[in-house]
Amino acid sequence: MDRLDATLLGVAGGWRMWVLAEAGDLDAASAAHAAWVRDVQPLVPQVIVPWVLAAETAVAYRINDAGLAARLCDDVAPFAGHMLGGDTALLGFGDYLIGRVAFVEGRYDDAVAATTTAIELTDRWGLDLLTTRHRIDLARELLARNGKGDADAARAILTTALETAERLGLVAATTEARTLL
Repeated sequence: MDRLDATLLGVAGGWRMWVLAEAGDLDAASAAHAAWVRDVQPLVPQVIVPWVLAAETAVAYRINDAGLAARLCDDVAPFAGHMLGGDTALLGFGDYLIGRVAFVEGRYDDAVAATTTAIELTDRWGLDLLTTRHRIDLARELLARNGKGDADAARAILTTALETAERLGLVAATTEARTLL
């Protein structure tokens, strides 16, 4: 974790808060986000804004912070249909950020629509890791929406996600899919 704080992308991109949120250390993620907003956000280079939005969206999603999600809503919207990332990694299409923000805000229909688009796009590109993560998000959204057929659809999606996560060795995704099943 200390190495994240030794690089421009790690500090400016908010990787500490992102890693903590995804690892489930939600209080530490929230504290890291607050410190990042206070000390770093005003100085973030525009070139890494997609990375920052992915980090902040992960924090909002994992700690269920509707206020942060509302602030991010307009920021993530322009990235619909656009692949985010850089020369070191692909983060996914902006639609998954839009879906996560909508989920936290309780706009489940919008979340399902955006995440479904993210799945279609990553699947078309053959990005199994991202597709698996997005499928888990979609299942969570369907379970929260709780409409007719949503629980059955979520189970089918989670079964597919679990199979792929196990095949790829994605420990966190495997655990999350099993927990939701």
